[in-house]
Amino acid sequence: MKKEIVIVMTFMLLFCGSVSFAQDEARFGLGVSLAHVSYADDYYVLRGVAVDTEPDDALMFGANFTHFLNQNFSFEWGINHVSTDIALSAPGLSGDAGELTQVPLLVTMRLHFYTKPKVNLYVGLGAGYYFNSVDSNRAVIESIYGAGAKIEVEDNFAPHMNLGLEYLVSNNVAVNLDIKYIWDELEAEVNVPGYTDEELDATKIVAGVGCKYYF
Repeated sequence: MKKEIVIVMTFMLLFCGSVSFAQDEARFGLGVSLAHVSYADDYYVLRGVAVDTEPDDALMFGANFTHFLNQNFSFEWGINHVSTDIALSAPGLSGDAGELTQVPLLVTMRLHFYTKPKVNLYVGLGAGYYFNSVDSNRAVIESIYGAGAKIEVEDNFAPHMNLGLEYLVSNNVAVNLDIKYIWDELEAEVNVPGYTDEELDATKIVAGVGCKYYF
């Protein structure tokens, strides 16, 4: 299902970009952002027992580049960084599995609505490629899977929806509030024979603030 969502959104981005190409003067912007990330909890089954996975809320920081095709359509490219500790919970088990780090490269097509000359609301669709890594808590992971066990997570694609508000402080400087809902699914594996890979829900809500300079 997620693959179909990515394909549909890709066609929408290409279509919107082609039909809206500039009759107004293009603008470019460089920005930075800071956001709060709230992850979904999930579980997997280990030896017939459900093990809950509970990522902590975390802070995400990043940088972005924006290209306005005209006053109503823009593309935003971004690179971000976020790290979160993942707790494991089951009968007879409680501990920290380790720290998950994600570095997503995002692209978002945004549609802008101007409520006032200096204020615009925007909605967007996009997708990202996520570079993922895990720093395993050796004591906890080895107590579950045996000596030398380590968790690894594959890199992945994930689609997102976007909603935000931007306020122009001056002709060149803007501040914004931004929310993204990201459908993220991680494939985790352990380097011990006999255990299958697990698909874990890492869907997240990212809500933050940013500052941008237009030129």
